[in-house]
Amino acid sequence: MEFARAAYGMSYEMGRHVSALLGEEMRNRGTRRTRKKLADSMDTWRAFVGKCELVAGVT
Repeated sequence: MEFARAAYGMSYEMGRHVSALLGEEMRNRGTRRTRKKLADSMDTWRAFVGKCELVAGVT
């Protein structure tokens, strides 16, 4: 139960972070720095989801 709560909290925070970056991307018309930050965030997100699947035994 604690893991599920932590996973939900992390996914919520990450979703907010990516949404903020997407908003910044729109305002800046896709500057290189913003695209790099967004790519880094998505890599972090994919790694987190992969770990959750591994722990949950999905993969």
